[in-house]
Amino acid sequence: MNKLALLTLLAGMSLAWGQIDDFDDGNSDGWTRSDVLAQVGGMPSKITFPDGNRIRLESFPSPDPEALGPSRVGLFLEDVMYTDVTVVMDMVAWDPNLEQDFGIIARGQNIGLGTTSGYVLTLDVDEAAIYLSRLDNEAAATLAKVELIMDIGKTYRFRLSAIGNKISAGVSEADAPGEELVILEAEEEDGYTEGVNGFFTNSGVADGSTDATFDRFIAFDPSGPAARPQIAAYTRFENSVMIDYGVPIQSGGAYVLESSTDLQEWSILEHGSVPLGLTQGSFTASDETVQTRFYRVSEAPPLFTEDFEKGAEGWTTTITTGETAWELGTPGAPDLMEAHSGTQAYGTLLDQPFTDSAITVLWSPVIDLAGKRRPTISFWHYIDVTEGEEGVQLNYLNEAGDAIGSADDIFWVRTDGWTRYEADLPEETLDQKITIEWIFRSDGNSPNGAGFFLDDVVVD
Repeated sequence: MNKLALLTLLAGMSLAWGQIDDFDDGNSDGWTRSDVLAQVGGMPSKITFPDGNRIRLESFPSPDPEALGPSRVGLFLEDVMYTDVTVVMDMVAWDPNLEQDFGIIARGQNIGLGTTSGYVLTLDVDEAAIYLSRLDNEAAATLAKVELIMDIGKTYRFRLSAIGNKISAGVSEADAPGEELVILEAEEEDGYTEGVNGFFTNSGVADGSTDATFDRFIAFDPSGPAARPQIAAYTRFENSVMIDYGVPIQSGGAYVLESSTDLQEWSILEHGSVPLGLTQGSFTASDETVQTRFYRVSEAPPLFTEDFEKGAEGWTTTITTGETAWELGTPGAPDLMEAHSGTQAYGTLLDQPFTDSAITVLWSPVIDLAGKRRPTISFWHYIDVTEGEEGVQLNYLNEAGDAIGSADDIFWVRTDGWTRYEADLPEETLDQKITIEWIFRSDGNSPNGAGFFLDDVVVD
């Protein structure tokens, strides 16, 4: 007899946590229409539902382009104000003969004629370009731009994320949502910090009109409460199992199917993934056992993790100049007397100041990124150096040892205790084996600080 262990969600949670509408009900209930030109004498926009499961926005020429601006229409969900948010929506079809823009908005504010503000991701049909922009009272300021030819007949997935002061966006084909064709990024020190979400069209010429079709809108707080994957359906074949599972919409990422005979020891049967913005996945795995068997779906472990508690196998160091060495052990700096976790960390001399005119390098083991989605790197660090003169450069090397990417900034601002760093790995690192490199450099002027300490490195 086979038994199935079902995972349950945290109390009060649901798989569709956030805002979601696939328009399969053939209506726009719950949405607020922004048809600003119709309010001042223009022809009302037209909203229809092709095939009863998607939404089409059409707007007509502006009655006074000079005073009121070009044709435009949008829909917004005004029931929740988001701070950190990711918005995802499918772009299904559009009229390529119209000079129009269409896309999604996050942190939208003051929706109305000449007042709408927020962040937008748009396709400019005429230019065949993707824009990440900030709207200030309906005036767009470009934050990032990239050319992208989108094929009529294909469905594309747009993603717009506003996390703190970091604004990012991506476009992928809807049937491969985990592989973004372009990524746009910007930082906004004095930008909009909260707002509502939605989608829109607007004409690129004064006397133009718009026509675009959308599907499957999702908005969620990516830092919202986590929930575990849930097994939804289980089918047993002679020598295999098929398991469907669901995840909360703010999750996405890699998952594994595990099996056990005693609920104590678990083994991985299969790997899979659910792209950000989707909520369902499926496993089909060989399993010829006839004994009692339990199954569970779990988040896949990181591609690489190191807390240094079992030593530093595969890590290497070298001294280029000076007498400062990377040392593994318990920190003994005046303001840092313990590792971030456990008792072990790497540091540029654990219990004394670094030396003058030092260059010393720390390399990670080889990490295989072949076939992986664009991962992130995170680690905890402490630094005490002269800002602008000394510090650490973070680089990425290919299998031959050649530099293929670097972090944007030098680590030289003194931290108040352990501080977490996180960033996407550069696109140049993908689909190959890489090594991560930390280069510490000091100047020739004493006295010197404690240097740089590293712990809990994760690539995921």
